[in-house]
Amino acid sequence: SEKKMLELLNGALVAATKTGLTADEYLEALDRKLNYKGEAYNEVPYDISKYPAESKKDLKNLVSQYLLLYSGSLDDFIDDSLEPQKARMIIQVDIPDNHYMEKIENYIKNYAKNYFPKGYTIKLAGTADMNLAVNKLVVPSQLNSVLSSLLIVLIIIAISFKSVKAGFYGIATLITSILINYGIMGFLGIKLDVGTSMAASIAIGIGVDYTIHFMETYKRFRQESSDVDWVTQNTIITTGKAIIFNALSVAFGFAVLMFSTFIPIANFGLLIFVTMLTSSLSAMLILPALFKVFRPQFLVKNK
Repeated sequence: SEKKMLELLNGALVAATKTGLTADEYLEALDRKLNYKGEAYNEVPYDISKYPAESKKDLKNLVSQYLLLYSGSLDDFIDDSLEPQKARMIIQVDIPDNHYMEKIENYIKNYAKNYFPKGYTIKLAGTADMNLAVNKLVVPSQLNSVLSSLLIVLIIIAISFKSVKAGFYGIATLITSILINYGIMGFLGIKLDVGTSMAASIAIGIGVDYTIHFMETYKRFRQESSDVDWVTQNTIITTGKAIIFNALSVAFGFAVLMFSTFIPIANFGLLIFVTMLTSSLSAMLILPALFKVFRPQFLVKNK
């Protein structure tokens, strides 16, 4: 009847361990109220009224008896067959996604917080938890290393050309190469891990070499002529050729790693291949465009 339905809904709400339930949590409360698929007993036995025991001691003995029946197969999961103080549960997940694992861990923690009796604690462990911890360390460390490397490169180029603006022009190509690198990782679904995080560092280390070579040659020709188109053409013909040959030789050297059956190595080879191309092209395309538009004075000054 409608009355019984309302009583059921109200009873499930009253029996809930907290207020402000979401729709999913409300459905779980209804399952427990109705004992749907034994959900009412999906818990650590604690309430004496629900079990054939007159006291907490009797309930403890009852649980011990059940555990004793399965003691032959529970040695790896409890520390004592009669009075266990610790229990272990193994969960196998077939989705190797750190975000998915984080959701599972948060769900487990919230479930334990809402449904476990006082005094019970949980501790998560295993390879999935380790991978999640490593991922949480890789992301901030990658950001810090990239920012610190860009700052160091900015200072080196600024000192070399005796201009702070030169440093910003220099890191512009590196930032472009790094952004393209991360964009390709996101497009292809390549995860950021210990191996792939090295690609950004290599992009900075190699890209700054191409950038300094291009800027140095461009400055030499710029001091000979005010025609930026002529300066750009001669810079690309001379230093540009060397940059292209160097980038292609190194890129195809790392490209063979893409044929590896070990996915992290294949991803690393792909990213380094792309990094070589983007860092060299950025130096030869972005720098001339910036120099032509803004015409920085440090290029026409003698050292």
